Amino acid sequence: MIKRDVNRILFLITLLLTVASCSTRKSVALLSPDDKAAAQVVASSPAAVSIVENLSGSVKLAADVAGKSFSSSGTVRIKSGEGVQIGIVPLGLFEVACLEFLPLNLRFINKLEKEYADVPYVSVDFLQKSGIDYSMLESVLLNRIFIPGGGAGNVETDFSYSVTPEHVVATTGEIDGIVYTFTVERATGNLVTTVGKHSSGATVTCTYGNFASLDGRPFPNTVSLVLGGVGKPASLTFRFSGLKTKNVSLTQRKVSSYDKISVGDIVDALGKMQ
Repeated sequence: MIKRDVNRILFLITLLLTVASCSTRKSVALLSPDDKAAAQVVASSPAAVSIVENLSGSVKLAADVAGKSFSSSGTVRIKSGEGVQIGIVPLGLFEVACLEFLPLNLRFINKLEKEYADVPYVSVDFLQKSGIDYSMLESVLLNRIFIPGGGAGNVETDFSYSVTPEHVVATTGEIDGIVYTFTVERATGNLVTTVGKHSSGATVTCTYGNFASLDGRPFPNTVSLVLGGVGKPASLTFRFSGLKTKNVSLTQRKVSSYDKISVGDIVDALGKMQ
């Protein structure tokens, strides 16, 4: 049962990457008085001023890729600038697999089969076409407002604004073919949606929900990612619990005795088991 579950996990994650699959900044005009008021709402958002650097806790992961779905419990560890680790723990028993988002590459570890694969972001077609890199993934999972290429940006020069009775929408200029839009609730200041649109047609939509206090600031316990526009649609939902931000370190998983394989090998082998 557990071996079958880890096979499904790895298959769907690798399928997500394989089938879903010098900067020029546009200047932003000086802000009008109304836009300055909107910019202040964004500047005061916890997503802009109360940045979460590190995170650890439990997670329930649900994936839907090309019509195939999967869910499992697990653990999450995020250390800003170093990596994101998602451990897969079916039935809450023991870790059978791990997905690591590292600054230069993705790493898949299958503990049951004692094998792993390192996948540079630049070698994944969908990530290239959608402009997804490590800094973007880290910022999205940590509920941050940011600009393409990383960093918080300047609310008065790096964004344009539109306003509804309930929300302020901040949009970045285009950098390397990608534009991000951030929707902030006016009543709470919470960042509730992030959308990335690439000139290739690829889109990444992140929706946040179930906000709860984390070290005195609201933080979403649900993060849902939807990938579209290139290849087949895919979604990935994280439901966090027991989150903490202190004394977080990445787990050093030793793979020296494991077989190193390609992500294509995982897809080919696991696809036959579905």
